[in-house]
Amino acid sequence: MRRLAAALCVLAVLCAASPAPTAHADLAGAEELMGREKYAEAIAEFKKALETAPSDPRALYGISYCYIRLGLASTQSDELWSAEDYLKRLVEAAPGVAGYRYLRGWWAFTLAYRAPSYTRHLLITGEEELSAAYGLDRTNVETLKLLGLCREGLGKYKEAAEAYRAILEADPENLAYYPRLADCWYKAGMFKDAVGACRIGSAKDSANLFYLKMLGDALKAMGDLKSAEASYAAGIGKDPAGAQWYESLWLVLMDPASEGGAARCEEVFGALAEKHGRHVHPLKFHSVILRRNGKAGKALEVLKTWTSIDRGQGREWGWFWMGEVLAELGRPEEADAAFVAALEANPQFANAFNPLQKRFTAMRDGRRFSEAADLLKRISAANPMAEFHAWVMFELGADLQDMGDREGALKAWAKAEELNPTEPRFNNTLGLELRALGRIEEAMAQFRKAMEKSMDFMYSMENLGVTLLQIGKLADARDMLVRSYGAAEEQLILAPDPGTRAEREFDVFKFQYFLVELREIEMAGANGGRDGNR
Repeated sequence: MRRLAAALCVLAVLCAASPAPTAHADLAGAEELMGREKYAEAIAEFKKALETAPSDPRALYGISYCYIRLGLASTQSDELWSAEDYLKRLVEAAPGVAGYRYLRGWWAFTLAYRAPSYTRHLLITGEEELSAAYGLDRTNVETLKLLGLCREGLGKYKEAAEAYRAILEADPENLAYYPRLADCWYKAGMFKDAVGACRIGSAKDSANLFYLKMLGDALKAMGDLKSAEASYAAGIGKDPAGAQWYESLWLVLMDPASEGGAARCEEVFGALAEKHGRHVHPLKFHSVILRRNGKAGKALEVLKTWTSIDRGQGREWGWFWMGEVLAELGRPEEADAAFVAALEANPQFANAFNPLQKRFTAMRDGRRFSEAADLLKRISAANPMAEFHAWVMFELGADLQDMGDREGALKAWAKAEELNPTEPRFNNTLGLELRALGRIEEAMAQFRKAMEKSMDFMYSMENLGVTLLQIGKLADARDMLVRSYGAAEEQLILAPDPGTRAEREFDVFKFQYFLVELREIEMAGANGGRDGNR
């Protein structure tokens, strides 16, 4: 709404200086309604006037203004686009009025952020109208400001810079536009001009650290690495906690054209870590270069300092790198603890989960089930995300089963199913264990739950069919096994590779065997007068 007020103030000035269009109708009543913010009623009155004078700029402006007000106050696209339609008609009716061209350009720019699918089209319209408005009235700085923003949105950085330069020529003390000018020159690849804009802006506003960063970036792009390094170092001196300075300095020092290479990078960041060690970023880059230079022991000490002071976003990397260094140094238990700490800092941090998963697999392969179960419990505590936690509990159940704790395994699998109730494999595994314990009805309930979650989950159909076969419910068993056989044949046809095809061929053979066995039981039952579905 502030932009609207500013736009309308500018429009009032522009219209006052422009030739007044001849009115073809008495619009005082409609304008009174508009002034009282009864926009819908005002639109109806203005449209009546257009019936007799379709190109009356005064009526077209009134309708446009009312639709703008209504559009900004709601999310209805009809009102937003209606304003654009009438502004287009307004400009066509009075192309020589700078204020009308400015208003349509301003509205196109504003609408671009309400209609992302049409952003480029609207910015093109905005640039065309604002360029025309500036051609009609070169005293209006507001037109140049919006023109520059439209050109930036279109990626026309050189042209945007020219608009900002014109603003500064008219008003050299307008400090807000030196950074925009420098940024656009830089994005346009005109690095020398960017350096010049930074130096002028910095002389006028020395407290603005943007100039030091942009100056360093432009100098680096020009190949002047020493001057770029000096600019970033100056930024660190003024803002020792800022990540951007250390990242940029790292890129300069590690540039293949930089003198000294990794050795000098270690020296520079060592000095920065000593001077600004209460901040995270110098410690981070110092640890990285120490590892790169083969000094894992020293890197570990720096990482310990980093993780002891860092409580902000991104601290998981400190713990993760510490885990990697500890693993390199042959201290796997401490490495595990560091990776778990990384997960505690960020439960979604997959980098830390991967080495823990490898350790877990190695423990299970070595039949160190107790250690594997303990590690999984620690991972589970560090990562409360339900889906991930469910898989952890599922694996924990397998470990408990291997250790002989079958009741503990059941509880872990039940917890996995509770955490991720959409996964049929959890129910299938529960059913198998319950069947092994002789709890047949509970087992069949789990197989059926798995089938409800996935109607084509072949293994739950198989397990239910085999269980029914075992308890003598032959007709129901046949139904399940035939369905399983059909699913196996379908998956055999769709098998994407030879390995999967071999597995599906085995499944098909297995179901053929079950069906043969079932047929033999049915025949034996028929000979003995037995009920086939007891």
